[in-house]
Amino acid sequence: MEKAACGTCVHFFPHYTRAGRDYILTVYGHCCHPRIKPRAAAAPACRHYIEKKERDEI
Repeated sequence: MEKAACGTCVHFFPHYTRAGRDYILTVYGHCCHPRIKPRAAAAPACRHYIEKKERDEI
């Protein structure tokens, strides 16, 4: 079983950077539960972790 990471949590919002006309996904983002805090997508998940479901599964 893979360890849970912030990037797969419903509370994680990824950050993007602009490159010309395009936007590129970065490895950073922020968590919004219980307060906003910066996080890396690969960081170990905290106790508030809830796995993000794929759009097709919802």
